[in-house]
Amino acid sequence: KRTINALIKALGDEDPQVRRYVVEALGQTRAEAAVEEVAKLMSDPDLHVQNAVETAIIHFGDQAVETLQGLMDGPAAVRRRAAALLGRLQSASGLESLVDSVSGNDAAVLDRARQALRAKSSSLTPAELRGLRKRTEQRLNDSRHNRENGTAAALLHLLGDLPDETVVTRIMKEIEPGTPPTVRRAALGAMMSALPQAPGRRREAAIEKLLACLHEEDEEGVIRPTLRALKSVEVPERLSPRLQELI
Repeated sequence: KRTINALIKALGDEDPQVRRYVVEALGQTRAEAAVEEVAKLMSDPDLHVQNAVETAIIHFGDQAVETLQGLMDGPAAVRRRAAALLGRLQSASGLESLVDSVSGNDAAVLDRARQALRAKSSSLTPAELRGLRKRTEQRLNDSRHNRENGTAAALLHLLGDLPDETVVTRIMKEIEPGTPPTVRRAALGAMMSALPQAPGRRREAAIEKLLACLHEEDEEGVIRPTLRALKSVEVPERLSPRLQELI
């Protein structure tokens, strides 16, 4: 404990090389008491110190999740680094915190969240994946209720990236004509990844709904994303009369 306290005190040293070695040492200890203090150096003027901080936080693992989540209220550069680190943590809690941090205000954070989901979600257990889906859907429901359309759109993209065959049903609810345009475009975009993994009946119901969208006049906002989603799957033969009618 005395060693860790001495190292934490040395984080304020004026020599960047000392700060770097101190951060590396604290990362190796994996001491919970050091997490918050090490994270403060994420904005250190020295790039080597910043890199050492990122490595140390990965060593801290789940102990760092709460601290990283707190950093998501900071400046843009810090938010993006924190989001990237949450995505790199080998845990469901890191991904859940990343989902909680996504909003409609920072596209870079959304991109990092989507990258993390694609990279990590396949290694989650079914229970962890189910929990992540429920958490994302709950945030989506809350943002729609509060009319936070930008955040709802971001969460729809995340939902589409989850390897879960049930998400297509929730996404379908947001492609109705009365949905705000921003949210609707995001739902149609999310269909591209969600539709191919949906099972038979769910997929056919979604395809039928998408075909109805092609009757509309909004080419850029509705028709193009709808076509991109439909090209990701085979249209069932029973629905071919709908295509003939459109032609």
